[in-house]
Amino acid sequence: MTQGYLDRQYTQLEALAKDTNPNFIVEIITLYFRDSPNVIASLEHELEREPIEVPMITRCILRLESSSARLVIIFFIGAIKVVKELKKANTFLKAGNIEGNRHLDFLYSWWLP
Repeated sequence: MTQGYLDRQYTQLEALAKDTNPNFIVEIITLYFRDSPNVIASLEHELEREPIEVPMITRCILRLESSSARLVIIFFIGAIKVVKELKKANTFLKAGNIEGNRHLDFLYSWWLP
């Protein structure tokens, strides 16, 4: 995956969150951790069945893969965004500019509901 692709994916998720639901990203993460154990259990069940039904296994794998990819994008790009802002903050502090760190308020609004 390229950085540009990840940035576009994250921007789309962030825009959707702002347009429809400010807690969208929190809900994506919550859904992932709530639903993933069920998908994994279904996958394990399908793997134990005789005869094995490849379409059912494929469906479980794709569902888990898709939700995992969204989660990775959220965490990866979100972490990069935070690191960039913290580097700016450190630069402001080294220059003696305490007021320059007022922009860090985004951390609270972005990470917390």
